[in-house]
Amino acid sequence: MIVAVLAHESVVPYITEVESGYVGCGIMGVLGNKGAVAIRFKVFDTRICLVNSHLAADQNQAERRDSDFHEICRRLVFKREDGSSCQTNDLPLLFLSRTMVFWFGDLNYRLESTYNDVLAGIKASRVPHLLQRDQLGHSIRTGRAFAGFQEAPITFHPTYKFDPGTNRYDTSEKQRTPAWCDRILWRHPTLNVTPVKYRSHMRYGDSDHKPVSAILTVETEVIDQDKYALAVKEVLREHDKWENEFIPEASVSEQLIDLGEVKVLKPVVRTVELRNTGKIPVSWFFASARPTPTEDDADQWMWTEPSKGYLEPGERQSITIRILVSPVAARNLNHAGSALNDILILRLEHGRDFFISVEGRWLKTCLAQSLQSLCDTGGAVRVDAEPQNGTSSEEPRHSVPQELQVLSKFILAHAMDVPARELWGNNGEEAGDEAMLETVLDSLDTGAPLDEARLAGTAGARSVARVMLLMFEYLEVPVIPDQDQEMFVASAEGSPMLEAVAHLPVVHRATLLHLLELCESLIDKQGPDTLAVLAEVFGPLVMRVPLPSGLATSGSISSVAGLNTATPMTSPSKEMKRYRTKIQARQLAFARLVQTLQNS
Repeated sequence: MIVAVLAHESVVPYITEVESGYVGCGIMGVLGNKGAVAIRFKVFDTRICLVNSHLAADQNQAERRDSDFHEICRRLVFKREDGSSCQTNDLPLLFLSRTMVFWFGDLNYRLESTYNDVLAGIKASRVPHLLQRDQLGHSIRTGRAFAGFQEAPITFHPTYKFDPGTNRYDTSEKQRTPAWCDRILWRHPTLNVTPVKYRSHMRYGDSDHKPVSAILTVETEVIDQDKYALAVKEVLREHDKWENEFIPEASVSEQLIDLGEVKVLKPVVRTVELRNTGKIPVSWFFASARPTPTEDDADQWMWTEPSKGYLEPGERQSITIRILVSPVAARNLNHAGSALNDILILRLEHGRDFFISVEGRWLKTCLAQSLQSLCDTGGAVRVDAEPQNGTSSEEPRHSVPQELQVLSKFILAHAMDVPARELWGNNGEEAGDEAMLETVLDSLDTGAPLDEARLAGTAGARSVARVMLLMFEYLEVPVIPDQDQEMFVASAEGSPMLEAVAHLPVVHRATLLHLLELCESLIDKQGPDTLAVLAEVFGPLVMRVPLPSGLATSGSISSVAGLNTATPMTSPSKEMKRYRTKIQARQLAFARLVQTLQNS
């Protein structure tokens, strides 16, 4: 089978997108001479498809011919002239409703009648009567095949089957019933096809079929470019409107959060409200992941709760912004200055970002400083002190931090009767009153005297003691620096221990001796059993051991009171054993230090 298209030269420039294809409908869809070939192209702005098919033969195979039609529609594949598949390759042939399809060839549909009856009808020129028995017409009317296709009125006699070389219908032994096997059909939902002539050509006798031809006047579409541009503009406008309606929209109650004054270990809580103002559900999250405080990100001072969520249209979500500066985080802030700034990025999934500025004023603290800087300050950390007369600003103004002297003085005056275990805490379980702890820290940081009336009693004494533990625990450099600790651990009581003390930097040596004198006073007051408690508490603080990765400390003011607040999580047993061994060695070394001072 072939299909050829001849075009007038005036039309050729307007023919584009030429594609061709074929499909077999024989045995297993490959063997045999049944199937179709097709050409598809555009004329102006109308797509035209020409299909030449040869469907199943025999009088009783009408259903098979219907099936061949659908199989061709399903399997026909088009390729462009360069061999590439076209964009509509995966669509059924008749799916493209705007394509004008001309389907022709030996469709092989027969007449439901006998040989003699058909011959009699032909002799009587009763063509309309014979067409009532046409199988193709029946398939079209019932929708079994070629639904929606049209055909020009048939006025000629059946074109099949003839004795070759003659105009006689089949006179062989089989005497096949004459029929209109060769047909020309078309389909388009809107454009008009006007038949001019539909005829057979009886003078050709080389085949048992007589050729059929049609002259048709066909409407084609031509796009008005001006109207097309306006239509495209309108479609895009409507699309943008529709798209905008389906963009997530929300509002945030505050985009500038004022924290006010922020102190170490003093919680600050602010809230913002997120409201879904759009027409679709919104998923939101903070672009910078901020883990919850329990995950112990030591340098972090701000968390959001929740950090992500989902809102239906009109729904609201209250978001809590929690501020808690741990002593570790305070170390960086102490060096950074008084400004406390950050930006939270709240992101709508597939939508906009909200930038929430968080601003506050950081109040410096004596916690997380170095002994040297505390001694150099000459006053409280929040007070800008001028160099004293006759004193170089390069020399320390105190050999022991003034804050530690204030705490020791209070303990010597008001806490000597509080049992050591109760004063310093039992493995971190007793950490003092949070409000009192804040009061003590404020006094130290501003240089104000301690409020002895408010701190009267055991609770006040414990709070002062806890602040002292915090100062030792979070010093930038331990009282006994890391490089000197093994010397103390290995030194025996007496002269070797004194030599180790003499080896320390000036302010570290003076601070250690100051602490040892305080411990000696407590032991003198409460008895020799107090030494074990003091060694247990201060040994691991003046000679710090890094916590294993499986240990964590929580962020509340009362739980960051000392080393013993560490809670084992998932550390391997060997690592824990090594850690405990180092702790015990430092407790013993501190006990020897106190005893050396007592005996010297």
